[in-house]
Amino acid sequence: MLVCKMMTNLILDVIKRRVGLRARQVKYTNKSRQVPVPFELTPGFAERLWILQEGRCAYCNVPMTTNPGFPSTLSLDQVHPGMGYTSSNVKWACFSCNHAKHSFSVDQHMEHLRLQREHFVSSH
Repeated sequence: MLVCKMMTNLILDVIKRRVGLRARQVKYTNKSRQVPVPFELTPGFAERLWILQEGRCAYCNVPMTTNPGFPSTLSLDQVHPGMGYTSSNVKWACFSCNHAKHSFSVDQHMEHLRLQREHFVSSH
């Protein structure tokens, strides 16, 4: 139980730092844009979303890690790209899904994942 509590605290600390860092990055990036992208997230919201998603990617359901450089590293995804980082427009996603989704809609991305899975299953 103590190890689980310590791990949860570690993950939540990483989430707080990531949300703070992302807010600074968006603010810096917005200086070069005509129309700023809103960033309205708080560390508290990010923690609640993490708990709601049970630490899993919103798209592929893989448990995410806080270790940088892995396909399963946690990242914030804008569900509708360009609409900003608002509570109604973000999900935690693994780096792999976030990168693959890029500017596609959730439906387009999920269809692509389905096709990949079908191909993988049929070829093995």
